Amino acid sequence: MEMAVFDIALYFKGYFGYENGHMKYFGQKLIIEEQESDFWSVYEAEEQLKRLGVAPDDIAALWYKDPEDEVIETRLQTFENDRDALEM
Repeated sequence: MEMAVFDIALYFKGYFGYENGHMKYFGQKLIIEEQESDFWSVYEAEEQLKRLGVAPDDIAALWYKDPEDEVIETRLQTFENDRDALEM
């Protein structure tokens, strides 16, 4: 059976703010291509951020949203556990 893969955009070292009346994230962005779904977890996200020089103590929270949904204010979901990873 073939494992499912997906691409993910990690936004980090930044902040949420507004531009032209819409919420936006201002910061750095990294695209991780072909992430294997069977290995994706909150720990994998934290590990990727550590590789980018983000200290664990600097991670206040992890969030995710459907990439097809443009509305950040009402669509962000906390990313805290394996159930959240499955939802992603």
